Amino acid sequence: MNAPTARIALLLVVLLTGRAEAQSGGAYSLGWSSLDGGGQTLATGGLYRIAGSLGQAEAGKLTGGLYSLSGGFWTPPSAGAVDAPVTEAIPRVFATRPAAPNPFRTTTTLAFELPATRHVDVAVHGIDGRLVRRLIDHELTAGRHRAVWDGRDERGQLVASGVYFARIRAGESTSTLRVVRLD
Repeated sequence: MNAPTARIALLLVVLLTGRAEAQSGGAYSLGWSSLDGGGQTLATGGLYRIAGSLGQAEAGKLTGGLYSLSGGFWTPPSAGAVDAPVTEAIPRVFATRPAAPNPFRTTTTLAFELPATRHVDVAVHGIDGRLVRRLIDHELTAGRHRAVWDGRDERGQLVASGVYFARIRAGESTSTLRVVRLD
């Protein structure tokens, strides 16, 4: 066998005997092509195992839950995301995030996390303690939430540039964030 033929044969073996790919974001797609599986475990990792056997039909696509598996001699290489529902973990404790953007001109977002259903009160106060605007005053379920302040008071008027305090109260927990409004 001459050198160019050997290189082509090696390239074909590499291309046809295996490939794997993963798509980030919680759902995975694993594809392979092979001349034979050899009847052995090909790969293991944690709770997962990939195995093949000689003469086993591999062509086609298998799907189940979050996973999609494609294989076979005639399966072309592909890359792409698998549609899968993404579920967020419920926070373990009450937490707030810094207001963003801060300082702000038009709007700022106050993000917070609840470990359980709670009555939530989100209010913006002036530096003198007076209520400027109440953003939320009702029960919210566990999870991540946001309140957006547009720099307006209870009457819908833009407030002056300056320092304001956003108080987020959820059940027994309270957090106060300093926000700065600019003209």
